[in-house]
Amino acid sequence: MRILERYLLREFLIPLVYCTFAFMLIMVVYDLFDNLPDFIQWRTPLGDVTWYYLTKTPSNIALTLPMAMLLALLYCLAMFAKNSELVAMRASGLSLRRLMLPYLGVGVGGSILLFLMNETIVPQSLDRANRFMLEQKAAHQQQKIAHQQKKSGFDPQQASKWAKHQRMTRLFFYNARDHRHWMIQEFDSVKRVLTNGIEVLQSDTQGKDDWKAMASWGKYLDGHWWFFDVKILDLRGDTTKVVESSRQRIMNELSETPKQLAAELKKPDQMTVKEIHSYLTLHQAMSTDRLAPFRVNLYQRFAQPWMCLIMVLLAVTMGARVGRKGPLVSVASSLAIFFVYWFVLQSSAELGKATYVEPFLAAWMPNLFFGTLGTFGYVSLR
Repeated sequence: MRILERYLLREFLIPLVYCTFAFMLIMVVYDLFDNLPDFIQWRTPLGDVTWYYLTKTPSNIALTLPMAMLLALLYCLAMFAKNSELVAMRASGLSLRRLMLPYLGVGVGGSILLFLMNETIVPQSLDRANRFMLEQKAAHQQQKIAHQQKKSGFDPQQASKWAKHQRMTRLFFYNARDHRHWMIQEFDSVKRVLTNGIEVLQSDTQGKDDWKAMASWGKYLDGHWWFFDVKILDLRGDTTKVVESSRQRIMNELSETPKQLAAELKKPDQMTVKEIHSYLTLHQAMSTDRLAPFRVNLYQRFAQPWMCLIMVLLAVTMGARVGRKGPLVSVASSLAIFFVYWFVLQSSAELGKATYVEPFLAAWMPNLFFGTLGTFGYVSLR
């Protein structure tokens, strides 16, 4: 790497770090103002609140990184123009396009990083943050019940512990691929245990009932479901027959996993690409309206990371023109560009979720439009 390229990258990466932290701080403050009344009402300890915002850090980074890259690069180019450094660099025989190549490399690297984050730690971050809020709310509700019943010796820590081990109740799951209905009274996704009654109804390809499994409880062990106090009923004849009854039975007929059952209550942004694809496969019989948000989110996982490269292209194009007017103009321009892009991005996604636009177009349309603008702007540089 040349000395000049190292200098260009250093002058960009320093403001990039500052901008990322600044935007993350803004998001924390905004979220804190939104949730502060709940934290006060729930009497959430300061340490737990701190843990909550540390948990949300990966998702905040993924959300703010493209905007931080846009602002940092425009500021960097504005300072170069102010000090006439771009003029000096071009006087040495280098074109603007050649000078901006290191920044395009950073944009590609940022896009790859964003994709990896969205597929690994960001869904976990959002899921843990959502669970934390549910746990705090449940602990507060348990505390209210205890006070209403005038129970003595109530311990808030016990309520929090109770909340963390709450189970999903009355879960209904349909596997459209294998034509199978699950009716679960209680499901502990952490321990992978089903309790208080399970019913699994198997249908044939024509939609007629084939057999039903009924058990008092079940557990997922070594890649298989184990049912206990189980009865298998044959539903194919005119009368229902009990064909098997045992204290315990390994259910090799069932292909569903605890993750697939738990995904029933997750939002699309709390799921990985693999989980979304599995959800869509298992719920093929659902209406288009219900599946549209998942399809849009699936395509967005591949489209949104390219925001980093697109922001760099737009910043390079704008920086070469507005950079001479000073850093303040560059900052204002970057904010305007990003908010217009974000408005188009969100509007397109909502149109896709409402089935007015195909999910693929809803996810990729903003990138195609702004990416084309940025590419033409970059090619026109001299």
